[in-house]
Amino acid sequence: MTRKRAVSPVIATVILIAVAVAVGIAVAFWAGGLTTNFSRYEELVVITASYAERTTSPVSGWNITLSGVNKGSAHATVVQVEINGNPLLQVPYGSFTAGEQWYMAVGGSGSSGNTVGSGGNFTMAVLVDDIAYSSGQDLQVVIVTARGINYIRTVYLP
Repeated sequence: MTRKRAVSPVIATVILIAVAVAVGIAVAFWAGGLTTNFSRYEELVVITASYAERTTSPVSGWNITLSGVNKGSAHATVVQVEINGNPLLQVPYGSFTAGEQWYMAVGGSGSSGNTVGSGGNFTMAVLVDDIAYSSGQDLQVVIVTARGINYIRTVYLP
């Protein structure tokens, strides 16, 4: 009769522990990737300035300036600006004409066009006609991003 040799209990235990550790490390990397993707957020904060001033050029109205920074971990892309619930028309820099319009300048890493990178800054110019708005009125400025988040700021017309 021939004798068959089996793996000793010590070696079997070492193999099981090695497999369990390898599977644990793989699961940790997988879960870490999930939390990184789902925990990214944008947070536009108007911190530097928020004011309105009377203007006559290019049209008679109010020039509202909003400046701030993206304190979130993801880029924020501005898709719409509203004044008291009315959407405004976006125009290129220096192209203000009659009507309610807005322009945005961005800076910082990952910033371009209407996209404010994480840690990036922005300055927004909004022009509104003095036909619809008058001195002493509060305006609710809403910045809408591509993720559907509304950032609301109230500006007083002096």
